Amino acid sequence: MVWFLVKIVPSLLIMLFAVAMTSLWVLDRRRKHMLLFGLSFAAFSLGHFVQVSPPLPDLRQTFLLAILLQLAAGWLFCQAVMVRLGRGFPPVPASLITVSTLVVVGLLAWQGAIYSYLVVAANVGLGTLAAVLCLHARRVPGDRWIETALRLVLALLAAHFFLRSIFTIVMLDDVLSSGELLSLPYWSWVTVAASMGGVLLGLFILTVAALDIIDKLRNERDADPLTGLLNRRGMERHARRKLANAAQGATHGVIIADIDHFKAINDELGHATGDRVLVEFSHLLQALAGQDVIVSRVGGEEFVLLAAGSAQHCERFAKRLCNQVGRHAFAALPSDRHVTCSFGIAMLRHDETLWQTVSRADLALMRGKHRGRNRTVTEGDEFPELSSDAPATFRLTG
Repeated sequence: MVWFLVKIVPSLLIMLFAVAMTSLWVLDRRRKHMLLFGLSFAAFSLGHFVQVSPPLPDLRQTFLLAILLQLAAGWLFCQAVMVRLGRGFPPVPASLITVSTLVVVGLLAWQGAIYSYLVVAANVGLGTLAAVLCLHARRVPGDRWIETALRLVLALLAAHFFLRSIFTIVMLDDVLSSGELLSLPYWSWVTVAASMGGVLLGLFILTVAALDIIDKLRNERDADPLTGLLNRRGMERHARRKLANAAQGATHGVIIADIDHFKAINDELGHATGDRVLVEFSHLLQALAGQDVIVSRVGGEEFVLLAAGSAQHCERFAKRLCNQVGRHAFAALPSDRHVTCSFGIAMLRHDETLWQTVSRADLALMRGKHRGRNRTVTEGDEFPELSSDAPATFRLTG
């Protein structure tokens, strides 16, 4: 009994990780990849278990069942990784590799080939599947250190299957029964490798899941709940990162946008309609700004954008936004009612905080509104410089 428990330790360890991963999916059903990871670990655990507690009398038949489960585990693992990266694992190469491996292993078993040949064919198939996963994962953009670590782990996983093939050829001769296989030093090494590899891989996946949850909480903290744009805190965090990575001498402009007569929309059509206008306006700004401009909602109908470029570039960009907003038909409003927006622009200075620049842009915006709405105004020399009286909470540091 004790010896049997020792033999199934790898299966139990891997199954525990399967339960943990599936539990994370139960807590958050949007994390489909955690369910796939859990099913993958469960299938691999069963694939190992059927070899230590064979349900079939013939060793080769048992191995066919085991490799079927392990190939299913490999396919689920590949799909889980790509789903987490926001993609899908291509079905054509996955199907070709899986079917080819099963056919080769089945033919070898049918022809009575020695057991080590079956193991080598299975490991080559699993290694090829992991190698294809590496290639597709590398094509997905991502600059976080955890993404780099994930790609490294996938490369090690693929290499490990090919190394196991060499290890099998060197250490394993033909065996005729499961009892004989389990008594060999080769199986002891396989058990240790499966235990350590399963634990390390499981811990890594749970670490990735924990970091993903932390990122999600941070993004929710930094996002405006109505529009999904960055809030004041999120704007500062992203601005700090953008400015830190900017080339030396690069210029940036702050553009503040304010929807004209927004209070009238709320008073006449209701706050629900006003909220829908804010959401649609946010989507319009984000679509026109693209990836290079940081867009945020800092309160009410006020939006702050941080764009790279000269004052002339920022002014042209703001005028384009102004024209596009004026021509846009807002779905929440009657067809005869249009939304306009006024923009104020100020260039970021090295000796001030982001929010001091926002204040200067706001002065330009107010000047524009005194002259009329639906216009863009760039700060001129006649505006007084602000002292460093912006709240310390909002000061960019580093």
